[in-house]
Amino acid sequence: MKTALLYDIKRSLLKPVVLFMLILFAVLGIATTYSMYTFIANTYTPIEGAAMHIRAIDRNSTSCILIGGIFDRRGDLVEGSVAFIVNNSKVYGFEGASTFTVENPNICRYNIEKIEVSTQLLKFNITCNTVPLNRYPILLEPTSVSIPYSSQAIANSTSHVAVSLCGRVDGYLYIDSALVVFKMLINNLRSARARLYVFSVNISSMNTGLEKPIVLNYTFSAIAGTRNNKSQGSIAIKDPLEKFDLTLDLDKNFIQFYPIKDSKSSVTSISYSYQIYVERSYINFITGSLGIGLYLSFFPIAVIYISNILVSKPRSNGALEFVLARPITRFDLYLSRYLAGVILIAISSFILLTVIAIFQPLVLRIEFDLWSYILLYLGVSASLITFYTLCYTIASIARSGLYLAISIALYILFSMMWSVITVFTAMWLGISIMSQGYEELTYMLSYLNPLNFVNLARYHILLSYGAIHDIPTINSPLCMIIPLAWNLTLFVIGFWRFKKVNLTS
Repeated sequence: MKTALLYDIKRSLLKPVVLFMLILFAVLGIATTYSMYTFIANTYTPIEGAAMHIRAIDRNSTSCILIGGIFDRRGDLVEGSVAFIVNNSKVYGFEGASTFTVENPNICRYNIEKIEVSTQLLKFNITCNTVPLNRYPILLEPTSVSIPYSSQAIANSTSHVAVSLCGRVDGYLYIDSALVVFKMLINNLRSARARLYVFSVNISSMNTGLEKPIVLNYTFSAIAGTRNNKSQGSIAIKDPLEKFDLTLDLDKNFIQFYPIKDSKSSVTSISYSYQIYVERSYINFITGSLGIGLYLSFFPIAVIYISNILVSKPRSNGALEFVLARPITRFDLYLSRYLAGVILIAISSFILLTVIAIFQPLVLRIEFDLWSYILLYLGVSASLITFYTLCYTIASIARSGLYLAISIALYILFSMMWSVITVFTAMWLGISIMSQGYEELTYMLSYLNPLNFVNLARYHILLSYGAIHDIPTINSPLCMIIPLAWNLTLFVIGFWRFKKVNLTS
């Protein structure tokens, strides 16, 4: 009997449609990654660069230096070809570099307008900005200029030097005749790890050799310029390009660097709230309706079809009666075909998320931690298996035509009309759709919708990344018990009816 049970599971799975679906969802994983790449690339570039260009104001001088790098969202260096553009013409360039230090005369007499970068993933431009002044030409952002009139030291040292900052540079300091520029990228949001790149140039001698190592303390604060006197760490800058791995305080918004000697005029505040926003936007995207939600919108149609070909259709044409001619009970028949669908859903979901997990770091340079992938997989599987159990229960009772009508109606209800039901429920309860109460109601109603169980997993992922506030009404053990209760109840009801139905055509 055990052999017959395994044979029926194997026979149910070895169908051309099953192989087609497995291939389809591998392709869907790639397509989902590409759609996320399009979103991220258009909104938040997955690869970016930063550089500073320092040159003498005297046009006859060939004294200059340009130092920079190409980074991905995780803070890893990325190789690419680089071209420096002046008056829409390339004046200098090279290939196969992730960091660059250039002292070529071709880039000394003019302000670099932009740096064209080409990597295997994409092409983009780094815009450079220069203040056309002999004094205080320090730029902080591509679209804004900061002229630090209060710093007499910078004024004296840069009166004959022009400084351009290219790309999104996070901060700078002028210390001991050296200009130090900071570029910070979040490496892993959940563990609060960040990677800091520091470019430094000795302005007095116009070279990358520092007169002595620069040691900076750093601290975290909620407001820029408000420094906690208690240092929370330090970094030592010895080379023109340095890399440091830091652990951020996600309850604060700024990290502030200042010299050991602690001159108040030499302090820079770097905001990392923007980068946290980028990471959280990505997390919202992959777990939302345009990410894994697309899979949950269309796969239930396949679930309806699977239940139809495993139970409803064979029952309608009398094929199940012939299956029972083998040494197999009705329970074995019901269980084997049910498990075949569960295995197919579990494998399809695993393939989809595995493909996403493989391609996301390669394409987007952003990734989940393993626990978040596991939680998302459990949520997706719980939603689809529960909906499959519901369809399987109906298929074991109703014949093919009636089954398709009922299951499609349930799909429309749970997938397309649920948001409308949620809105009307909120209106009936007097809850504003813009309030926190509406968000809590949305999650509470997820217990009643098998296709929304993934939202409960999504909530825990977003909560772990700080992308959503805590909702006291969501109980973690209940999030596991409810899907199990749904499946067990439906399975028992389905078999109770299946053992009484007439299997003849």
